[in-house]
Amino acid sequence: MQSNQSNDKQVLLNMLAQHLGKSPEEIQQQAASGNLAGLMQNMNPNDAAALQKVLNDQQAIQKLISSPQAQDLMRRLNGKK
Repeated sequence: MQSNQSNDKQVLLNMLAQHLGKSPEEIQQQAASGNLAGLMQNMNPNDAAALQKVLNDQQAIQKLISSPQAQDLMRRLNGKK
């Protein structure tokens, strides 16, 4: 089970790295330290603005994390199927 969790996290990190033009290690370090500005630095400006808007709206955050897709992703990252 732990192996699947590690694999899922690595796949997600690799996808983000490719999309953001950063190394997976850099993304993991910035996420762990809460450095959202660093993570959004290489994003498309429209995507970064949309993400910032959601992060500033508590209701939007709740709606996002309550979605079936987000729930599935969180279960998989926590090692549950």
